[in-house]
Amino acid sequence: SFVGNSMAVKTAKRIEYADPGPGLRAALPGMARAFGAHPEWSVRAFLKGHFPELYPDFEALGTPARQLAFETAVIWESTRQYRADCLSRLMEFSPLIAGDEGWLGAFPGCEGRFRRIPELSYYDELPGFYPLSEVNFNCTSLQMKGAVNQRVFDVPACGAFLLTDHRAQMERLFEPGREVAVYSEPGEIADMARHYLSAPAERERIARAARKRV
Repeated sequence: SFVGNSMAVKTAKRIEYADPGPGLRAALPGMARAFGAHPEWSVRAFLKGHFPELYPDFEALGTPARQLAFETAVIWESTRQYRADCLSRLMEFSPLIAGDEGWLGAFPGCEGRFRRIPELSYYDELPGFYPLSEVNFNCTSLQMKGAVNQRVFDVPACGAFLLTDHRAQMERLFEPGREVAVYSEPGEIADMARHYLSAPAERERIARAARKRV
């Protein structure tokens, strides 16, 4: 299972507010993809260094609010692409996605291969949800380059197993392989999911060690 927002609607609203010109609007998907793969944290600095021909268009947005909306749209579109890519690797396992309706159009050709339920309450519903899933899957928002998100702590705190993406901060918090299951890039996801779905004793061992660490 995966718990999270598709970022599709949220990104569209940021683009609408920023109201960029045709050049920025057309470049945004590729810009977001490049930003997600780059270590730079600042969209503004990334845009200036890697898309200098479009930087005047960004400045022409005029107000700090519109510029911030465009920067946010780049980050969220980057996350949308990343999450859709990661979850597409799980379609053979018929995953359950708890999230917004944006997920319904995220996987063309995969209709019927995944299930979706509405977003869950963080405090009231998620603590009971995590232990019901054999493999809780996580892919971190790209607004956090290097940091882990709260799911890395929440899932084991509930006594459940988590498969998550590697972040630079990970080894300072958990011992990979013993206290947390980590994939380094999306191409590893399917094989790791397949392995852990068939290894309940190993899942239990890692979940127990992670809970002790938390």
